[in-house]
Amino acid sequence: MSIEQDYIARKKRVKTAVALQEADRVPFLPNISSEYFVCNYGINMYEAMKDPLLMKNSYKSYLLEIEPDLTGPPALFPVKPLETSKFSCGRWPGPYYGLPEDIAYQYIDKEYLHDDCYEEFFKDPSRFILHKILPIKHEAFKPFERIEPYMMCDSAIYGFAAFAAPDFLDAIEAFVQTAKQTAEYLDKAAELGKMATEMGFPDFGAGSVMAPFDEFADHVRGILQACYDCVAAPEDIKRAVDLWGDVTIPLRVNMAKANGAEYVMMPLHCGVDNFMSRE
Repeated sequence: MSIEQDYIARKKRVKTAVALQEADRVPFLPNISSEYFVCNYGINMYEAMKDPLLMKNSYKSYLLEIEPDLTGPPALFPVKPLETSKFSCGRWPGPYYGLPEDIAYQYIDKEYLHDDCYEEFFKDPSRFILHKILPIKHEAFKPFERIEPYMMCDSAIYGFAAFAAPDFLDAIEAFVQTAKQTAEYLDKAAELGKMATEMGFPDFGAGSVMAPFDEFADHVRGILQACYDCVAAPEDIKRAVDLWGDVTIPLRVNMAKANGAEYVMMPLHCGVDNFMSRE
């Protein structure tokens, strides 16, 4: 078959299975970590975190060898915006932390919402995120803890004067630079997706949503503390997760639709059976 015919056959095969109908065969959708395209092909991890196009040849070799029915371009955590924003809940290879250039990115579990902060979070979640989480996760954005959205909605303009402080202007500059660097990395990763499509392999699409418990635990409460809460503070964790899901699920679905994604990936780590017993 031609490349175009292969593409159509693979896409139809997956759609048929998703519709719970019998396809010509079982679709092959391997879940491959992006680190695979670095470690298995002798690429420098640190350099690949700066430029995903370094994985182009390894990704191409993988597609030709494995022939998946649905695929997604490899993308690692991008070094440049991590360093610009002074990201604090991870460690990565290279000179920033003085770690070997061939190790993988490491996530650090931290507690951002402490035991006595649940009521503050419930009172105004967005303000809590702006003041208590973003400036800690991204140390370059620490002045954001002084932002008061309610003052910015005043009938006068004077509330904006506080943002003229030198440290706040530096934070804004770092924020813009972080955004540009992240977009640049994703644009390059998208080139890998385009290459796969041109080779006859359908792209999964840029759609993802985490289970609310996982996302709240990862980003706000801390994984260990969220698990403890299931026993020690079940009403608080349930209320927080429900609140989080009410906002994030529609947000992620709308983002997926805007990106033209046909499917949405839901990575699970706190929701699998062997992570936590029913009891």
